[in-house]
Amino acid sequence: MTSIANSSTPSSSSSTNGATNTDSSCTSRTHKLSKFYKWCPHDDYLLVKAVERGMSAEEIRGTIKFERAFTIEEITQRWLAILYDPMIAQTTAKHLVVLQNLKNYKRVPWSSEENQIIFKEAEVHQDVPLNFELIYDKYRDCFHPSRCPKTLEAHYQRMRRKGIIREHLAKSGGTLASTAVPQAISSTSANVGDDMDEDFYENKSFSDVEKEILNAPLSNDLEMRAQNMYTIENKVAEKNELKKIHKMEKESDVDEEVKDAKKIKLNLTEEDVIAIFDGMQTKLPVRKSISVIGRKNSSHPVDIDLSMESEDIGKISRKQAILTLTYSIEEKPAVKTIVATGQSDNNLERIAEVEDLSGSVDESNSKRVMFNFILKNVGKRSILVNGQPVESGCEAAVPHQSLVQFPGGLKFVFKWITSGCERWYQFNKASLESNANTLPTSASEDKMIE
Repeated sequence: MTSIANSSTPSSSSSTNGATNTDSSCTSRTHKLSKFYKWCPHDDYLLVKAVERGMSAEEIRGTIKFERAFTIEEITQRWLAILYDPMIAQTTAKHLVVLQNLKNYKRVPWSSEENQIIFKEAEVHQDVPLNFELIYDKYRDCFHPSRCPKTLEAHYQRMRRKGIIREHLAKSGGTLASTAVPQAISSTSANVGDDMDEDFYENKSFSDVEKEILNAPLSNDLEMRAQNMYTIENKVAEKNELKKIHKMEKESDVDEEVKDAKKIKLNLTEEDVIAIFDGMQTKLPVRKSISVIGRKNSSHPVDIDLSMESEDIGKISRKQAILTLTYSIEEKPAVKTIVATGQSDNNLERIAEVEDLSGSVDESNSKRVMFNFILKNVGKRSILVNGQPVESGCEAAVPHQSLVQFPGGLKFVFKWITSGCERWYQFNKASLESNANTLPTSASEDKMIE
């Protein structure tokens, strides 16, 4: 700080006129007289505002864009000089005042005389684009010193967008077609910052301004926004309609499946049904003495399709199990006697006769035919029969009213149809006796079931 103060003394006392020029101007040329000539008034303004917001030197260097790249040490030294060096602080304060005055100087409202000049030129040159440089040179003395061709063009475009020029020409008797609106000859863009915007309705009453706003035509961007909202609403409505259609199609498919299941339930009284897999949704009939259980496929047909019960059959093999009907002939009556001892004081014996559904009586020789169903697991996962697992490659007997659980949580109650088994035996009796108690496996042998 000492070296900075020493270097500032000769530069400030060398020329009094130079100091006064520095105070009255904000150009970078005057700042070469100071010891921090690299810092222009605009950079000082940015630095002061950044410090007032509580930013550190590292944040200032990383976020604020100065006219040149400063290091953290240079930013810190400049701020300390502004704080503690009286001459630099005084000069910087004067420069900041000049900057604020210039900023306010550009915000001077447009007078009615300036507006009349623009209205006059717009009325005269309706079919020809306006040249704002010529207008500025022609009426230089009438315009405020802060005006330039760029500000004239921006002011004209604002009045044109708000409909002020069109309204003035309509009152004066002139016509301004939409296709013949004079366009500005500009070497710069028509977009101007917010510091150029002014209120042109300050001389009008509130009711007049309200009428103009309500009667103003809808701008293109609002129309496009309304069209976009309408399009979005249509798309949402179409999407909802498609969802409803898909839902109705699924419901119709479910209804068809339920109807098919009901048809199966109605056909269970057919004579060729020998057993039933009674599930939660459907009843699957068994019509063959040797039936393949699995999930149906175009290349792998099955006799009992488990997909009728549930769609979640990913764990079931295409060929999960084989159900076989077997029989044996015994020299016993079809009615057996069950003796039960009661728990009474007299120790009486109670006798009851119960029908055995597992066989039928052959009246010719008083023999009983005993039927049995064997379930062989040929799939990858195990099957549960009354809670007992049947692994792959193993087989187990399936009694009447047995609970059979297939992979994937499919549960069935296996029910025998004794009358169907008897009809099957009577129809195939001759072939069964000739084959020595072997079951018919081909379509020609098992005529009734096929």
